[in-house]
Amino acid sequence: MDRLISLECCVSIFVLIIGISVPMVYILETWYHDRGIISEHKMKLMIGIMSARENFEYRQALRSTWIKDIGAINQVSDNVEYKFVIGSKGCDIHMKNRKDIYSCERLNYFKPRKLQKDEFPFFTTEISESRGVKEEHVAFMYNLSITMRYPIIVKRLGLHLSVHLTRRPITVQIIDASTEQSVLSAKFNTVDGGIVLQDSELGINNYRFQPVHHVLLPKGFEGQLVITCDDNITLSPGLLDFTFMDNTGGTLDFEPIDGKNYPIQSEDLNYFIVPNIIGSIHEEEKFDAELRNSVILDSEHVIHEEHADEELLEEIDLYNDIIFVDVTDVYRNLPRKLLLFHKWVHSDRSVQFVLKTDDDCFLNIIEIMKSLTRGLSARKSWWGNFRENWFVERTGKWAEKHYRSTEYPAFACGSGNIVSNDISEWLASNSEDFFIYQGEDTSMGIWLSALGPSYVQDDNWSCYKDCKENVLTIPQLTVEEIQQYWNTMQTCGKLCSC
Repeated sequence: MDRLISLECCVSIFVLIIGISVPMVYILETWYHDRGIISEHKMKLMIGIMSARENFEYRQALRSTWIKDIGAINQVSDNVEYKFVIGSKGCDIHMKNRKDIYSCERLNYFKPRKLQKDEFPFFTTEISESRGVKEEHVAFMYNLSITMRYPIIVKRLGLHLSVHLTRRPITVQIIDASTEQSVLSAKFNTVDGGIVLQDSELGINNYRFQPVHHVLLPKGFEGQLVITCDDNITLSPGLLDFTFMDNTGGTLDFEPIDGKNYPIQSEDLNYFIVPNIIGSIHEEEKFDAELRNSVILDSEHVIHEEHADEELLEEIDLYNDIIFVDVTDVYRNLPRKLLLFHKWVHSDRSVQFVLKTDDDCFLNIIEIMKSLTRGLSARKSWWGNFRENWFVERTGKWAEKHYRSTEYPAFACGSGNIVSNDISEWLASNSEDFFIYQGEDTSMGIWLSALGPSYVQDDNWSCYKDCKENVLTIPQLTVEEIQQYWNTMQTCGKLCSC
């Protein structure tokens, strides 16, 4: 009888526990959902590791170190997945034939038509097929952004004859973009209008020139070729029957800019450049050799890329942890690469959070997961270490030509940051409409500034190559350093030191 009573008590207690616990689970899940918090057993993280095609050693270093912790986490609950994100196409242009190391744009060298000796005008004119074109249908380029692709010695500065001269001087000058200082200048007025160099075959009859001190503009020089005047510049309509011709030999890239040095987007078919330069190629024999060797270099590079493709296919078969996105795999395409990763996530996975990092970073994935399970909002959250009031550079690797502010909106360091699923889905849905700025991290800041996310600031997402307690990521590491951090963590239980 006592045993029966004890059994009934146990059953009653069990039913009571079930009766309480089931509603409690429901209550907790409802509480989590209402607050946009994902409980631990529901949380799913997708990690996208931006990687270059040739960075096999870095991918191997990550697989043999912190990626192992993902396997340990998933033995408890299948919460974390990672993929290396690689452009599906390599650049088929040899590095020596590219405009810079960051893009896949070809150096289009050609032999310029010379005026005399070794000198040539950068811009020439020819009779337009649509003679008598109206002025409102012509785009006049007064100011140009210029980038030297080969060293040039500047000897004269010029001005188009359609510009009406007055007693007040009109100045043509070359400005160094990095220092904002004038490198060369020449003045034109009614007293000294310069010399009109006659060469109908070359087509420079429509420019006047002033000699200047000879200055060597090195490869990579960035600046502006501009016209300044105290009065409004007026043009003579009689010379609108001509269009300009590019005679730079590919030694210079140019783009029309406005008075604030921002690019002008013009669809006018009829246009010509108002300022001009006469110069000569520095070490012309070397230039001719590069012109001759370009085809051979590209042929060799294509073979190299074919071998790289084969190695990547073997790597995919072996590890199955790579996704290819439809971009040429160069630095300038990182923003598009990131957007395509988000598109892939939402075409193939169901996740709560998405983490972006690079293949030269060490992630403390255990600490990241602990922080996530403590409760990060699953709605419009961006968790990272944010740069604020960051100056917009106009030259060099991080040159941003199109964003018109002097400072970027807040953006997270690229070493590691996490967005909630709704932000990732918004990026994926609008990816075709976003303007591609310089750099994937600054682009993210600009894009998401329109969305107004919740910025979750955390200094533990390190922006620099340093290690501190509770650090979540360390960037800019060598393969050897990645392995050293892993060894320290395995030996001492801490990432930075024993």
